[in-house]
Amino acid sequence: MQTTYLLHADTGLNLEGLVVEGIYDNGKRERLSVSADNILGFSTENVSEELPVTVVIDGKQASFIIKVVDYVIKDGVLTEVFNERRGGVSSSNRCKGNCFFCFCFLFFQ
Repeated sequence: MQTTYLLHADTGLNLEGLVVEGIYDNGKRERLSVSADNILGFSTENVSEELPVTVVIDGKQASFIIKVVDYVIKDGVLTEVFNERRGGVSSSNRCKGNCFFCFCFLFFQ
């Protein structure tokens, strides 16, 4: 799942790879659907090293952290990505392998 976003990006939160699983008091586990309607806190309006994004389903919630970075584009090419304090270039935070976030919600029947 993408966890680093460019400042003022208009792409929205990429939910690809996000896995949300409900765990019921009877031990049953169920994969739950997540859409943008279930997401709170996502914004690329300000640079942030740790921006909590919350998934809310049926009143239960879990959060994960994303990073919003500033950048430089020269001649149409992304050339530099800065950390929050613009103190240096950050390396790419790309996933290597099978990456996903799994959030478990406890439900009572």
